[in-house]
Amino acid sequence: KSFEHLIPDAPEFIQRYLENETDPSCKRNAFMMLMGVDQARALEYVVSCIDQVQSFNEILQLVIVELVHKVCRQDVNQRGRFIRVIYSLLGSNTGSVRYEAAKALLTLSSAPSAVTAVANTYTDIVVKEADNNVKLIVLNRLIALKSNPQFERVLQDMVMDFLKILVSPSL
Repeated sequence: KSFEHLIPDAPEFIQRYLENETDPSCKRNAFMMLMGVDQARALEYVVSCIDQVQSFNEILQLVIVELVHKVCRQDVNQRGRFIRVIYSLLGSNTGSVRYEAAKALLTLSSAPSAVTAVANTYTDIVVKEADNNVKLIVLNRLIALKSNPQFERVLQDMVMDFLKILVSPSL
């Protein structure tokens, strides 16, 4: 980025590299480099493999959530384009990806369906997670959701779902 004249075609090279690389760490690092050098090209890459994001490794999924969150905060018009990616990552196998995707979804949309999806994700994380510190963090997120008057009605319909937390044997 500082010496563009040394490798003028670096963004194109990295994008081609991303398409062929199989090592998750290398892929994440290449994607982060692409994000730093040419954010538009990084978005192109995400769009080109939008159906495969669910199968990516956790570390790459987290970086994709970060990029989508960043881009959508900068340009509100991009929200509709990437909300599908965030919704798909709510179903990730990793709690950290699900948590970050839920947090990002809440900033992208305040639609009742989005709030319901976020609350369901948080509830599921609390029930399935073994670490009590994680449970407390996620429960605080649920409390913050409840404190928002805009979401109160949606969350009232989910009382039975929240009871799953109380009957969880790990609590």
